Amino acid sequence: MEEMELREKSKHGGKAGDYDTDPAWEYEWYRKYHRPIHELLRQWCGHRAATLHERLTASEAENIRLEALVNRLIDALADEGNLDLAHTMAQELQDDRITPESVRPVVERPLHPSEIPVRYVTRRRHWG
Repeated sequence: MEEMELREKSKHGGKAGDYDTDPAWEYEWYRKYHRPIHELLRQWCGHRAATLHERLTASEAENIRLEALVNRLIDALADEGNLDLAHTMAQELQDDRITPESVRPVVERPLHPSEIPVRYVTRRRHWG
């Protein structure tokens, strides 16, 4: 029951006192505090925790399913006569795509001399 409530909060946001919370914040809260507890409970009940590879496989499959759903919705918009909105949504779907290249972290390493930006430092002349 608690996991279903947390899933809904991760999708739509929640309520914290007098203000609404962001779905992204709710998801981070779930990943940090609730998911480890749920995984421990599953292990104690005899189930194993999901591996990183299983999570990646599931997220890729879910991404394919959602993309097919979005494409069907875009086609339905076009069929209803909203061609401009359908074109805009299709373009946004393509342009804002999250790929491994767009989320790959920058590796911290020593820079090659050709990669170091040139800085010019001026100083006052001293006439001796």
